[in-house]
Amino acid sequence: RALFLDEYLDANDRLGYVVAVPSRYVILHHKIRDRSILSVLPRMQWAVDEMVRREPGPISPLLYWWRGGVFKEMDMGRVGEQAVFRPTEEFENEVFKRLMELEKN
Repeated sequence: RALFLDEYLDANDRLGYVVAVPSRYVILHHKIRDRSILSVLPRMQWAVDEMVRREPGPISPLLYWWRGGVFKEMDMGRVGEQAVFRPTEEFENEVFKRLMELEKN
C-alpha cells in the first residue's frame, strides 16, 4: 500500500508527510502541519522500532519524508535511548523555512 499513498494522501501537499512501513500490515503517516513535527518524529521512531521488533513480517525501521509522490529517507540518529532527527538541507529549506513563514502570517 505504501506504493499507492497518493490514493490516500495528498501528494501535492506543500510540506508532505512523514511515513513509515514497519511491517507488512502497518503503514504510519503524519501530515507535516507545524513545528510539532519535531516532537512527533522521536515518538514515531520509537513506535516503528517497537513494531519492527514485535510485529510479524517486519519491513523497515526507517522514517521517510513523502512529498510529491517521492520518498526520501529521514536521518534519525540516537542520543542514548532518544531518537534525534538530523534534517537534510532540503528538508530545512522546504519544510522548516515554510513553517516559519506560516507562523509569521
